[in-house]
Amino acid sequence: MRLATDAYLCSKCKEIVAVSVGVYGEKLSPEECVVKQAEMEFNMDFYKCPECGSGDHLILWDTKKKPCPKCGGRLKKDRSQSILLWD
Repeated sequence: MRLATDAYLCSKCKEIVAVSVGVYGEKLSPEECVVKQAEMEFNMDFYKCPECGSGDHLILWDTKKKPCPKCGGRLKKDRSQSILLWD
């Protein structure tokens, strides 16, 4: 619960990944994350793909379209129909 994450598409990996974008539920800009990381001595990469380590290929995932980046298919929701099963 220490980190805030958001779903991004890594165009290099062709995966939807959970990217660290802040701390304690608060989304921060990349610049603010650098400051927080230094202040709190986090050993975590913010705004970088957890698979390939790149920050240059991240695209905020379009939650309206929601196609699978690999096959173009539609992703399924959980039984309550409120959560997309993207991982």
